[in-house]
Amino acid sequence: MQLNDWLDSKIKNSLIKTKYSMSNAYLLMRSSIKNMNEYNEYYKKNDQDIKANDVKVLKLLNEYDKCLRLKNKDWQEDKNMLENILQELDINSEELYHIYNIIEVYTVYNKTKTPHKIEILIPPNTNRAHAHYLFKNIKDCDYKYQYKNRNNEIITFDLLGKNFKNKFYNFCYKNTIY
Repeated sequence: MQLNDWLDSKIKNSLIKTKYSMSNAYLLMRSSIKNMNEYNEYYKKNDQDIKANDVKVLKLLNEYDKCLRLKNKDWQEDKNMLENILQELDINSEELYHIYNIIEVYTVYNKTKTPHKIEILIPPNTNRAHAHYLFKNIKDCDYKYQYKNRNNEIITFDLLGKNFKNKFYNFCYKNTIY
């Protein structure tokens, strides 16, 4: 098994049925709307976690939201669509509610200063979610190194930069006990 396959696979826990089943992982990964600075702390251009973003589930969640908001005259049609979405995700409505709470939402601004959202959803019962959670906690410890250069300017650099993430994920992969 390769690193990315391991990251995207469900954790080895017989009590957890799917990548989105209710578990304590939901409690760990509570999210909120964040700003671009926080986004830049954890993600880099072409970041593997962004590439692994569960776009299919995000799209289905947006469809679900749209159905709930519209509630058109043919509510039965919407209700059937909602049930199909839940069935496709292999979750129940309570689990769906919890998925909304773990989506990382970042408000970013383009060159014209227009805000838009970046949504990142990593299935909570995957090795990627657990390694990502640990990485963010280590990163938040703020391991920075400062020194003065020849011009007496203080130079600061992050000892655990975004490039550290790949090395950390590899460490987790190689040291997982099954």
